[in-house]
Amino acid sequence: MKVPATEAEARAWNREAREVADRNPVALTARLAALPWLAEQLAPLRVGVADALDVVARRGIHAGRPDIDEGWQLHVARWAVEELAKRPGGDGLSLLAAAMVRLLPRKVRRARGNAGRYPAVLAQARDGFGRARDVLPPLSGRVIGDTVQYSLIPDLGEYDEYGGEFLVSALPVALYETPGRGAPLAMRIALESILDVRTRDRDGRTVTLEGPWGKVVDAIYPGRYYHRGKLFPGLQRALEELKRDPRWTDIPVANGKGGWEAWHVVDPVRRPLTGHKSEVVRFAVSLPASGKRGGIADRQLVREAGAKSLPALALATGFPILWDNPDELRAHVGGKGWEQLDRIDAYPLLSLRAVVGLMYPDGPPKRKRWPVLLDEARKLLDWLAAREAVTWQRDWGGRRIMPGAKWPGWTADQRKLIAPPK
Repeated sequence: MKVPATEAEARAWNREAREVADRNPVALTARLAALPWLAEQLAPLRVGVADALDVVARRGIHAGRPDIDEGWQLHVARWAVEELAKRPGGDGLSLLAAAMVRLLPRKVRRARGNAGRYPAVLAQARDGFGRARDVLPPLSGRVIGDTVQYSLIPDLGEYDEYGGEFLVSALPVALYETPGRGAPLAMRIALESILDVRTRDRDGRTVTLEGPWGKVVDAIYPGRYYHRGKLFPGLQRALEELKRDPRWTDIPVANGKGGWEAWHVVDPVRRPLTGHKSEVVRFAVSLPASGKRGGIADRQLVREAGAKSLPALALATGFPILWDNPDELRAHVGGKGWEQLDRIDAYPLLSLRAVVGLMYPDGPPKRKRWPVLLDEARKLLDWLAAREAVTWQRDWGGRRIMPGAKWPGWTADQRKLIAPPK
């Protein structure tokens, strides 16, 4: 984290933080309430600042509560700002300034290369799968709406509502709509942004990523000519959804320490885009430190899958998360880190119904009958196998599916062994 170089610079930072806070104390304190670092700093202090922040935040979440009117909310927010500005936060900064340094976006480099890592903290299932204490891992997990969110990938088990196994998804199940051709544009843009955040920058703080709009377009429509008049309106609506839809702006995920943080993907550009490929577009992304772990995905395959269909995208992102299982599918190799097992018999046996569950995390569409769904699963597995993204062997009752030869998680030596003879 950047720190002030001199005492004079620290005073300037403190003054600027107070000025920013005084312009809109309610909005700022609502954001501060969700900052884990600040909660840790306030825990040993016998003051009501944490409670005050919580009051402001709750007003923002549950607007219209009769016991918290706007005047009282503003009064509480101003008091909280005053208290934070009085207390030391280290490096010559007040607690308010030190918190805002962590809150405001940092500009970082985008991740390069074809491989990306999806956070493994979003594994979840529909609420109603057994009792919460039977499903949630010992660390970090809670019911949110109609989903149960996990910080760890749980063991496979029966998933009684649809008859398949209990599997994972790359994003909260509430985002898995079932439209026509292609996955939702907001989902594809968000996944690109998530993969663009390098592992070292996944620490709970907001970072900004910027680049030409044409790069986003090429990722969303791989190999397709960009007709601005036809394609940009839909992309523009997707950007607005990322900015305003609460499903994207406030997604709770486990922080790996028994608590929760909110992550988000937004486009913070002030001026409206015109859709020219040369325009610079900026995204603000926040991922918790637990997002350093997760499934390694082939970005080009994910792009093609997103353009193909939502079930294809769910498989392209879901399988890598399923394969990220230390001590089960990944072995620790001395001081060289972790290495994926290349023994197919180590991978879980999956029925076609389980594959359907992975294709439709929010449950299969009611309009499709099971024979159609199972046939769709077979075709998508064949599609992935043709691209050497997966390989499998049939066993009694299902398939043992493991990464294919072109999966970026293999070592060079493993890839040679797995690649089929030409």
